[in-house]
Amino acid sequence: MDDKASLEKKIEELKKKIELNPDDDMAYNKMGVVYDKLEYYDDAMECYQKALEINPKNDEVYKNMGDECLNFDDYEQALEYYQKAIDLNPKNYWAYIQIASYTWRDDDKKMEYLEKAIDLNPNDDEAYLEIGENYSVLEKYDQAIIAYQKAIEINPQNDKAYLEIGKNYNKLEDYEKAIECYQKAIDLNPQNDNAYESLALVYYDLKEYDKVIEYYQQVIKINPKYYNIDSAYLTIGLSYYYKKDYEKSIESNQKAIEINPLHAKAYHNMGVSYRNLNEDDKAQECYQKSKIIEKQNKYRIRIINDKKRLKNISISNYRMFRYFKINFTDKEDNPLDIIVIAGENGTGKTTLFELIKEYSLIPDDVVYLPAYRENIEDLKATMLQKYID
Repeated sequence: MDDKASLEKKIEELKKKIELNPDDDMAYNKMGVVYDKLEYYDDAMECYQKALEINPKNDEVYKNMGDECLNFDDYEQALEYYQKAIDLNPKNYWAYIQIASYTWRDDDKKMEYLEKAIDLNPNDDEAYLEIGENYSVLEKYDQAIIAYQKAIEINPQNDKAYLEIGKNYNKLEDYEKAIECYQKAIDLNPQNDNAYESLALVYYDLKEYDKVIEYYQQVIKINPKYYNIDSAYLTIGLSYYYKKDYEKSIESNQKAIEINPLHAKAYHNMGVSYRNLNEDDKAQECYQKSKIIEKQNKYRIRIINDKKRLKNISISNYRMFRYFKINFTDKEDNPLDIIVIAGENGTGKTTLFELIKEYSLIPDDVVYLPAYRENIEDLKATMLQKYID
C-alpha cells in the first residue's frame, strides 16, 4: 500500500506529464485515482471531469467517477456513471459488478449483471463473492455457499470467501462447518477481526461463554477501533453474567458505555448485574438511565454541549417536532452566551426546555425565564437585566 508521500510524489509526476501533453486524458484519469487514494475526493472528481472534456468516450473514467460517487453516498449518480461506462464499452466488467452491488429491490437485474461480469472475466473471484452475497440476502444459503466455493477455486487464499461460507453455514445452523470455515479464514489472515467476531457469536449461540470472551478479546486486540466494538464489550459482559461473574460483567458494560454513552442495553445489563449483587440503588439508577436513553434514541434526541453552553439540538418525531434541528452558535461555531426562543403558545418552547433539562449535560446551568408582555418588568429584574435593558 502506497504511503502519503509516495502518492503525493505521483501527483507531481502526473502534473509534469500533463504540462508536456495537456490532452492526455489517461494522465488526468490516473491522477484522479491517486487523489482518491489520498481521500481528496473533490480533486479526484475534477480530474475525471477534465479527462472527459478531452475524451468523452473514455469508459474507464466513467467507471472511476461511479466509484467516486460512492464516497459521497450518491448511489443514483454512481449507477448512471457505471451504465455510461457499459454503454461505451460493453466489456467493462467492473461496471457490471458495481451496478449489481448497488442495485436494490431488483434481484433479477443484480444476477443478470453479475453473470455478465463472470462471462467477461470468468477468473474474477470478486464477482463470485458478489453472487454469493446476493444469494445470501435472498436466503438461498446453499447456492450462496456454492458461489463462495467457486471464488475459492479461483483464489484459494480468499479469506473473505471462507468467512462468508461460515456465515451461511451458521444461518443453516450447521455450527461445526461454520466454525471450520471461520478458522480457515483466520489461518489465511490472522488479522481478520470479522472472523474472530463470527466465531465468538457462534460460541455464544452454543453457550460456550469462555470461548466467546476469548475470541471477542482477540477482536479488540487486533482492532481496538473495530466498528462493532461496543457490542463486543456488551457480549463479553453478557458472557460474564451467564458465568455469574457479575463484577466483570459490570466492568465490560462500562467499557461499552465509554465507547457509546447512549447504549441503553449496556445500562440495563449493568443494572441486572447490580441487582444480583444486591446493590439495589445502583441497579435502579442503571434501569432509569436505560429508559431515558431508550427514549432519547427512539426520538433521536441529541443535545450537544460545549463546556457549559449549548451548541445544537436535534429531535425527530417527538410531540410537535417532526424533524427539528437548531444551532445555538455564531458564524465561527462558537456557542452563544444567551439564547432567546420566541414563539406562539403551543409551538414547543416549554417542551424544548424540558428536553434540555432532561438530556443535556448542563441541566443545573440552564435557566428558563418565560417572558410575557405582562411580566416583562419582572424579567428585567432578573440576572439577565443587563442584557435586555
